[in-house]
Amino acid sequence: MAGAGLRLLSLLNQLVALGAGSLHLRFASQNELFGYLNRNGFFDFLDPRITSDPPRPASSSATLLRGQASSLVEIARLDPTVRGEARDDTVTPLVDALVRFYPKGARTTHLHNSAYAALTELIDNVYSHSASPIPGFALLQAYPKRQTVHIAVSDSGIGIPESLRRGLGARVVGRSDAELIVDAFRRGLSRHGSQQGHNCGLPRCAQLAAEFGSRVQVRTPTADVTLEPHEGGPGQHHAHVVELGPVLLGTHVCLEFPLDGQ
Repeated sequence: MAGAGLRLLSLLNQLVALGAGSLHLRFASQNELFGYLNRNGFFDFLDPRITSDPPRPASSSATLLRGQASSLVEIARLDPTVRGEARDDTVTPLVDALVRFYPKGARTTHLHNSAYAALTELIDNVYSHSASPIPGFALLQAYPKRQTVHIAVSDSGIGIPESLRRGLGARVVGRSDAELIVDAFRRGLSRHGSQQGHNCGLPRCAQLAAEFGSRVQVRTPTADVTLEPHEGGPGQHHAHVVELGPVLLGTHVCLEFPLDGQ
């Protein structure tokens, strides 16, 4: 739900920004889904030109109750015009909420440090590389019954493959979007041509996920890639690829952590 919710929010805002005309959301009722979207801040960041039935809540539960749920870090807006401490203010609550679900110890300290480094660079990519006036978003949702924690980061930019092609040109001719995504996460391929230089937040995400038994889902305009932990050894993962039609702009990453950390 966390990753899907941010993708839906980004898609709706993209459609309005691209001049798709008026948009109207229709819910069956003010049911559980409607209440959840109000609680996580979905309506706070939905373009005001989009209407809904039932109408948007008169008051935002996310605004009234922000920071009061241990299993939820409400949607944060990633505004490219914001610099410095505001970015840290987004990353710190995500990392702190993730760490709360693990027993204190050396492994928890490693999780905190690794998650902070990976998420800082992943979110910084939204500011530095999305090349879009449409803001990005970040969200954490824990699902105790499913024993998972999801951290999602979404933007409406040009996407990882296009960013790499613009920077690398002939060096990546003939390579599919999915191949470029996998290479960016596994080896740190960047638009500057370096390995493990710029964009090192992407392989850090993959390494962190593999160490803690998590999977990484990456959705870009033309490919959906899932990195699954590999039982063959620590720090390894399989890549599952689905080629897509260009419907959703941007890069959308969801990290799924099992609560047992295995």
